[in-house]
Amino acid sequence: MDQAALTQSARLDLLRSRGHVVIEPLTWQQVAIINDYARTLWVYRDAHIPETARKRGDRKHYRGHVTDSECICLDLQDAIVAPFLFERALELTELVAKYLGTTHPLSYSANIFWTRPGANVRPDIQQFHRDADDDRFLVMFTYLTDVLADQDGPHMIQDGGGNVRPIYGKAGTAFLADTSNLHRGLKPTREERGIAWWRWGITDPPEAYKWDRNAPISHEEIEARYPEDPYLRSCLRLLVTPPSPPHLPVNSR
Repeated sequence: MDQAALTQSARLDLLRSRGHVVIEPLTWQQVAIINDYARTLWVYRDAHIPETARKRGDRKHYRGHVTDSECICLDLQDAIVAPFLFERALELTELVAKYLGTTHPLSYSANIFWTRPGANVRPDIQQFHRDADDDRFLVMFTYLTDVLADQDGPHMIQDGGGNVRPIYGKAGTAFLADTSNLHRGLKPTREERGIAWWRWGITDPPEAYKWDRNAPISHEEIEARYPEDPYLRSCLRLLVTPPSPPHLPVNSR
């Protein structure tokens, strides 16, 4: 079954029964552009989210200086403005709203991180667990490296029947997942695995937004990519601050 070609109704059915559904992939050219962009940026070491490193008092590092770190991640603002992922998230707003049962799904988290082979298994991402970000939430994941076998570190999620399903695919493979289900990212054993996420919730703001100390960037950092649609802007407001309303002159008497 080609999940990427399913109708919206069929995707919702799979999400509800399996906890995930594969969607249209990015092209290899798009993935190459994202990876080229990410290689220029400084990263947090030994962390898959920035707040883990910040709690240790750790600052960002030049990526070439953290080759010994088994997990590295970008800062939130760098993940938000990464090429193509922002636009893909906007395209999914209607589907996400229907799955979450809300008129305004709120984007609250964006992330890009890499896990590498090594001796340590991270309980927070590489052992089975359930996320508790919000009352209801949904995640878009995108592989930035080939994940074709267990050695590559596939995402694994338990469906409604208790079956654990690994998700394999070439770089660019994208899928929606409800990570309130039991899941993990299997630790890669031969090369680093790169993955991006984008998350939506229903609470303003979700608990995870506060735990991770996320904060919005200015719409000016997105420039022409920022949507004109007021509805989409409202759904983005936790990650991207909308423009201030125009100042209206006060009529003099």
